Amino acid sequence: MKTIRILLSFILLFCCFVSVNIFAQGKEHNEITIAILKGDNLSEYKDLLSKTIKEKLNKTVKIKVLDYDTFIVDMDRGNSDFYKGSPLTYVLSLSDTVILKSAYRIDGEIQQDYTPVILARTDKNINTVKDLENTNFHFTNPNSASGYLYPKLFLIEKGVITEKDFADNRSPSAKDVYNYVLEGKWDACCSFYGLLEDDPFFEKNPLLKAFKINLQIPNDPLWADERIKTENPQLVTDVKNLILELFEDNKELSFIPARDKDYDSIRRKVRILNIIENKDFISVDRVLGFVTRSPKTLNFILKYKLHIALSYLVFTSLIIIFVSVFFKRTVIKKYHTEHKLLNDKYNDLLEHLEEENDFNSKITKLEDEIKVAFKEYTKFTEDSVMVKYVATGEFLFNKYKDTNAMEPSAIANCYVKAFERIVMVSAYGAETFEKQDDTKVPDEQQNIQNKIDPKKILDNGIRDVREKAGLSNKDYKSLQKCRSLRNKVAHLKPVSTEEVISIRKTLLGENSYTNGILAKLAPYL
Repeated sequence: MKTIRILLSFILLFCCFVSVNIFAQGKEHNEITIAILKGDNLSEYKDLLSKTIKEKLNKTVKIKVLDYDTFIVDMDRGNSDFYKGSPLTYVLSLSDTVILKSAYRIDGEIQQDYTPVILARTDKNINTVKDLENTNFHFTNPNSASGYLYPKLFLIEKGVITEKDFADNRSPSAKDVYNYVLEGKWDACCSFYGLLEDDPFFEKNPLLKAFKINLQIPNDPLWADERIKTENPQLVTDVKNLILELFEDNKELSFIPARDKDYDSIRRKVRILNIIENKDFISVDRVLGFVTRSPKTLNFILKYKLHIALSYLVFTSLIIIFVSVFFKRTVIKKYHTEHKLLNDKYNDLLEHLEEENDFNSKITKLEDEIKVAFKEYTKFTEDSVMVKYVATGEFLFNKYKDTNAMEPSAIANCYVKAFERIVMVSAYGAETFEKQDDTKVPDEQQNIQNKIDPKKILDNGIRDVREKAGLSNKDYKSLQKCRSLRNKVAHLKPVSTEEVISIRKTLLGENSYTNGILAKLAPYL
């Protein structure tokens, strides 16, 4: 009861804070604040933009030109009404309120995206991407798509090891970066192809070489803060139309309407980098900060604060009953949640690998080798998904085992998928396991899940397999270690190279595919 009273007091205090915060904000918006990322072309027109908004909308305008780090802080705190930033900063804002994006005219045609490149000096013996290792190479900023996200993934794909070496002030403009390489201050850096096209001397300069990354990045967005979009949507529309009209005939910079889904490609790259580097690009603190300052959340709490307090008391009482009565379902759901996390990571990683030219041919060759090794076990060789997991793990292990270009957890993910599958199929049968997917309606899905005793989800599945296959204590302990590694990978915990080597040895054996745990369990699939 003491804990309940403390939590209830916290909620009531939070509601009071929200009430003060909302009333203090005001909704007239007589002043508009616009934050522009340093180096963005819109910053060159800030005086014109400020003057036009004041004349046509009768609003006082404050425009801030901020470097990356300051821009991110301003964005997280919601200190401005509108933001003109990079595609990656928009994704990190967690907003879906983009209204416009930059558009540039090249030969009369509007360009809605741009191409990232790595710019290098040839007099530093940089003739291929691999030559970038051990050079004075710089990413520009960790919050930049062309200055970090896309080049980082490109270099990982090529197996190039680079330190996370950012520019000294971490916020140089694109032109500054170009000049640093041109003047020899840096050996190589990240940039975008449009900047090189603006320099008529680039192609004639024998000292410069550009490695084009054949992926398109959507142009820089302009978005509204959640607060102003909720409180004054008409003002957001007015500002959008004003900017479209103001830059309609501008030959250097114009704008076109944008949609939130235009930036889904950036979100996908963020997910892939999360997997490869085993980190949360979008932190929990940022998510919580966004939710707590969102006007939708705040207005809801203010309006229904008493209902929330009473509901919380009822909920706290019911949760105790729920935990005791439905504990079995909770255990099942935990397993399926972890299972889905592993699946999502594997699918994102596979999608990234399939962009490599030699991936499909090498993976097919590995699959054939694995099938030959287990040719006496017909059911195993027909289980193409199992073979795919093992083959992908082998592909990554062989390619990256002697480098640090890929985070070990990405490699371990493939092996733990193979481990999980063979234990579950061996213990519960392929039919039950195969039907556990997200395509079933809730009632049908629950019926399938109820076929599995919740106490046996994975730990007791290992014990069942041990009994069926007559595994030794050493093999049983090895499987328990695999189970622990599976949890670490599912929950983004650091994984060492030694752990990857250990699970590979456990599953596949030392010298061939036929003297590991997989070979011992294959007859029971």
